[in-house]
Amino acid sequence: MSKQKKIVFVGGGNMAKAIIYGLINNGYSQSNILVVDTSNDQLDIISNNYAVNVSTSMCKFNGDEIIILATKPHQIEAICETLKGSLSQQLIISIAAGLSISNISKWLNDYKYIVRTMPNLVAKIQRSMTALYCKDTLVQGYKNDAEDIFNTIGKVLWLNDESKIDAVTSISGSGPAYIFYFLDSLIEAGEKVGLDREEAELLAHETLLGSAIMSESYLDDLGTLVSNVSSKGGTTEQAINVLKNKNFKEIISQAVASAFKRAVEIGNNR
Repeated sequence: MSKQKKIVFVGGGNMAKAIIYGLINNGYSQSNILVVDTSNDQLDIISNNYAVNVSTSMCKFNGDEIIILATKPHQIEAICETLKGSLSQQLIISIAAGLSISNISKWLNDYKYIVRTMPNLVAKIQRSMTALYCKDTLVQGYKNDAEDIFNTIGKVLWLNDESKIDAVTSISGSGPAYIFYFLDSLIEAGEKVGLDREEAELLAHETLLGSAIMSESYLDDLGTLVSNVSSKGGTTEQAINVLKNKNFKEIISQAVASAFKRAVEIGNNR
């Protein structure tokens, strides 16, 4: 993607800010970034922090812009109503949860240049895992542009089926919260066995971080890593036995299934 191509963010929330930071951090020209939002306070923050262009009203398009829909899902239909008369060949990228390409296309008078995405919270530190989907008819150049943008905030995965977005939502979309919840539980458990809060935080966090990095080479055989730490009759084996007896894997499975079900419900209600 040319770093001179204009990118228009419709909505200036947290995810928009994360992407803007990623773009700037990767050498993208701030003068070619525009954020459109109805909140002057939000625009002031963005202008002061990122030195990009801001506006409370939609700009005029010349045909080669990339437009990122970064508002709440319930606002997208009204935004499409504003946009549809001014579009020609611009790439539309949606980061709105639960909105299918067919819905957005319909609201834009059967517009076809659309990519749907699902980034996650850790985009704020350029570690997002972003899933992308588009129709088979979208030309490769548009796909490359979308991929280039989301590569600035982490890694990307192209999906071959839009319905998988709901599964993505339940794993990587909601996933950071699961990890934070587990980490908090581990810290609290550390306090219960005699550590002070600061000690428990450091031990739990660094253990989680180091384990995540090490696991990257063993993702198809994580059981081996568990076995490597679990000496026969030792402390780790005792802990793992408790997790197994409490059906820890089933609890995780149920949590993911519940998130997946809700994602499907949200999509069906649009």
